Amino acid sequence: MKFKETAEDLAVKDRLWDATERELEHFARLYAEGHVAGFRYRDAQKDATSAAKRRGYPKGLVRDLGAVVRKGEWGGGRLG
Repeated sequence: MKFKETAEDLAVKDRLWDATERELEHFARLYAEGHVAGFRYRDAQKDATSAAKRRGYPKGLVRDLGAVVRKGEWGGGRLG
């Protein structure tokens, strides 16, 4: 049986995606702000990835997004 998504279903999905993206951006910015040149992995970065992990996000994703933020390639719009 195949279900059709209503406009309301799509709106809920869009709001959920926006909230998820904002939360990921928050963790990525925390990770990027914790970066100190010459150090491999700082406590602030560890705190950011641990908090993200507790919320169910992969640590690697937060590290990768943090690198994108640090490079200035993510201006805060939608990912992708």
